[in-house]
Amino acid sequence: MNKGQPFKAEYLDQIGPYKQFDRHKYEQQGFGLGLALVKKLLALNQGSLTIESLAEGETRASIWLPKITD
Repeated sequence: MNKGQPFKAEYLDQIGPYKQFDRHKYEQQGFGLGLALVKKLLALNQGSLTIESLAEGETRASIWLPKITD
């Protein structure tokens, strides 16, 4: 859970290296690699990422990874 700026649903497909959303509106530190790295690691491991803004200023990010069985 994050109590910061909202994350629009259409941004999920636009996640990529050095991509920062609404930079003109919000000051952001960093290079914009965090979500891109998470998305790539999940793709390599057949996982998924969902991000949804629930209420004003509240965003939930969830990851799913398949269970490994031996």
